Amino acid sequence: MLSNNHMRKLETNATVFYSKMIQEIVDGLDGEFPKTLSLDDQGRFIIGYYQMNQKLYTSNKKDERTE
Repeated sequence: MLSNNHMRKLETNATVFYSKMIQEIVDGLDGEFPKTLSLDDQGRFIIGYYQMNQKLYTSNKKDERTE
């Protein structure tokens, strides 16, 4: 996988985290990568991508103003 080149540059904890995330995604594909996606599937993919991206970069700490 091309991602292995990038993973070598990460700290050990980050490597484990992203390796588990990649494995979870690949497991959901049942061993096959789709060659193309329907328009509906493309929409689901991009929404999921942005939701995951936002989750990765959002702080886990509670906002003190909301308490």
